[in-house]
Amino acid sequence: MNKTGTFSREHLMQLEKSALQAAEGARVARKLFAIDDSINPGVEVVGYDMMTQRGSAKMMTNEDTSLLLVDTDKIRQFRMMHSIVVGVQYTLQEMRAAAMNRQLVETDKIDAACRAMAEFEDKLVFRGDATYDIEGALNAEGILTMPTTKKMSDAQPDEILALFRQARMQLTKQTGFAKAPFTLVLPQAQYEMIAALRFNNDDPRTVLQVMASYQWFNRIEFTDALAGGGEAGTDAGLIFNASPEVAKILLAVDLQLLPQENYATYTTLSLEERTGGLLIKIPNQFIRIDYI
Repeated sequence: MNKTGTFSREHLMQLEKSALQAAEGARVARKLFAIDDSINPGVEVVGYDMMTQRGSAKMMTNEDTSLLLVDTDKIRQFRMMHSIVVGVQYTLQEMRAAAMNRQLVETDKIDAACRAMAEFEDKLVFRGDATYDIEGALNAEGILTMPTTKKMSDAQPDEILALFRQARMQLTKQTGFAKAPFTLVLPQAQYEMIAALRFNNDDPRTVLQVMASYQWFNRIEFTDALAGGGEAGTDAGLIFNASPEVAKILLAVDLQLLPQENYATYTTLSLEERTGGLLIKIPNQFIRIDYI
């Protein structure tokens, strides 16, 4: 970086490192879903098979020659890849002042841009984007849904546990998935409620601690991407099988700095990520809980 308003390669590398660190701390979806980063950046469309399974096994005698068949229905689907971009601007005077003090320009702007990218990615993964025909985990075709009979704020601790146990059973009862790694995700308000709500007068543990002790879920997380994401704009919870063969995030280009653009009195730095959002191959291993 010099007084003419141009970043050196060294300073660009430092800014990119800061950007990646800021984004990593803000992401939720990438902690929960597998990443498919094998996609060439030039790919426009990704094809995949969405699957459902039907059939079961049975006991068989020596004389029995009949078989029950298990089959998988496959529906060919396609997902467009899109670029997410955001930019920050540094004025010539900001860069002159940093150069004078032999310092890197303040990273606040680029940190804020990276957090915005991370929040957008989380929203895309969980809620999709209707404008670009991208489905999310909450509204993908074929996922299961279950309304609550009572909002969590009005329910007793044992009723809250029963709600999540019953929802999880809709997934575990499917053939071959009884011991799958399930994840529960809640909006932040509901997560904090069960993290503070005591189970009963005789048990000092919180509802969250009691639920964790049953080991129903490999992970219990929260994100505000679920607030308002349910039926009729209600808050929703989500339980899903976190196996890579069930769902994964498509990522052709991870967060990167694009070449700087220099103008008379300012410089612009842009950040790009190329993604297809969440690709769900087995949608009936997701269940959305509405009206929580």
